[in-house]
Amino acid sequence: MPLNVFRRYGWIAFLILPTLSFAHSPSKGLAGFYTGILHVYSEVSLVIALVALGLLVGQTTDLDKQRKLLAGFLITIVLSSAIGSFTLIEVGSRTLQLVLWGSVVLVCLHAALLPKWAAMFAAISVGLMALIMGQLTVPDPGEFLPFLVTLAGSITGCVLGFLYTSALVAFSYQRFQLLWQRIILRIISAWLFAISFLLLAVQYTNKNI
Repeated sequence: MPLNVFRRYGWIAFLILPTLSFAHSPSKGLAGFYTGILHVYSEVSLVIALVALGLLVGQTTDLDKQRKLLAGFLITIVLSSAIGSFTLIEVGSRTLQLVLWGSVVLVCLHAALLPKWAAMFAAISVGLMALIMGQLTVPDPGEFLPFLVTLAGSITGCVLGFLYTSALVAFSYQRFQLLWQRIILRIISAWLFAISFLLLAVQYTNKNI
């Protein structure tokens, strides 16, 4: 009887225990890739920037335009990362953070107010954000292959963040069409505007965040 019970329910242990299922034990070759992804989502500025960008793009563009913007985001961030990796253009980290937070403030403001030119501003913001994120996601110098794998993880994290946030906001915007329902997205945008404006002020005073 105990043997039959183990055969029937023992597989549950492999789902519960990560040491048995290897759910949290990446291979050494992919460790840098996961590190790159985690780096994106451990940076407050990058997370808020991706959410802000998704709020603006999801509310102002259709599916076909979003696909084009995603492709443009991918190409731009890859080129920007390549430039940063080979130090063709050196920009200080504080300067990049100031530009990023300033861009996030403007993006959140447009996502909250939705002026008639918001769609055009969304396209410009996608390119600008990709340029800045590409510079900020370049890992520390090291051996070429681990460096490349970690960089690929960072780029993937940014692209997936932009993809999922914009898709989720677009779905919500199209699915819930009552005025009060759509206002919720604009309230979230206004809330992020207040946070990003505060963090921009903190960054401007040269304090660590």
